[in-house]
Order: sequence, then C-alpha cells, then structure tokens
Amino acid sequence: MSDKTPLKLLKVKDAADVLGISQSKMWNLKYSREIPFVSIGSAVRFKLSDLEDFVEQQTETCGAPR
Repeated sequence: MSDKTPLKLLKVKDAADVLGISQSKMWNLKYSREIPFVSIGSAVRFKLSDLEDFVEQQTETCGAPR
C-alpha cells in the first residue's frame, strides 16, 4: 500500500470556487498558461496543489523591503 495522498483534480467550476474567482477568469488563467492544468481527453482539470502554489506566488507582503 502507498502512503501517498490521493491526487485531487478539480473541474473548472470547483477550481474557480477554491480561488474565489469566476469560471471565465479561471479559463483565462488556463488559456494564458498562468496556472498549470491537466488535459484528460477533452476534459480540463486542475490539481489542488497547483492552485495552492498559484496563490502563494500571487501573495504580496506589505512593507517588504525592495
């Protein structure tokens, strides 16, 4: 048996809900390749871990030295 956590793949609607954005914005992020995605046939899915990484990359800290 594997100790790995099962891979969580989300549909566009669910990924948009996680990020708190519209589905159209989610599609725009996908088409502009700003966020990784998985293609399974004609289906598009997003890994939860990629969404979390995306949020971390977008996070800015206040008062950080330049």
